[in-house]
Amino acid sequence: MGGKELRIDVKLVVLSAVLITLIIAVVGLWSAKPHEQQLRQELVEQARGFAQQMDAVWTFVDANQNRINYTSDGIYEFKGLHCSVAAKAVAQLFNRSTDYVVKFTRTDPRNPGDAPDEWEQGALGETLWPPWRKTPPLESTTNSWKTMRR
Repeated sequence: MGGKELRIDVKLVVLSAVLITLIIAVVGLWSAKPHEQQLRQELVEQARGFAQQMDAVWTFVDANQNRINYTSDGIYEFKGLHCSVAAKAVAQLFNRSTDYVVKFTRTDPRNPGDAPDEWEQGALGETLWPPWRKTPPLESTTNSWKTMRR
């Protein structure tokens, strides 16, 4: 025989290595999609749970507004605590203790801090209330962070 030929055992080892690499790549790609879908579903469930908790805070303060604003003698004494203040305070505490950021926004804000950013303006224009219950999460990239936003 003229040139150097690879032995059959070397050919089998190389072929096996290539096949194993391909199988690992296919399995990895095949399993990545369900993992991403599961992660997305978990994020949506967490967002819904948090929104329900914030609704509960809002409802609690609203239901107890007279107890908050009246003294034990029945004298009206507004203490500056109402649903919006309570919900925003809870959100700030939540923001400090987690990696999440909760921000309240509206199309006609009384407080400049509640004004929607560009992404929120688009989302508010496309959704119906309550958006977190009926629409899938919207993804955006802000400050190089990929976020799930409602």
